[in-house]
Amino acid sequence: MSKLDKLLGARKENNPGNPSPFEEAANMLGGEESPQEEAAQLKYGERKAKVEHSIEHHKAETAEERER
Repeated sequence: MSKLDKLLGARKENNPGNPSPFEEAANMLGGEESPQEEAAQLKYGERKAKVEHSIEHHKAETAEERER
């Protein structure tokens, strides 16, 4: 298990439902999100998707190398 996998796993264990930092902040403030917050949350989601895709791609490459 890679260091990144461990860190992501720890975050999920510590945060049931795995809310984003933006969701956590919005819950604390108890208000509607501004357009800037919505844009930041969208950007965060895009980055998160890219990281998850990279992790899956790396896992697939590693599995292929093990088979060789």
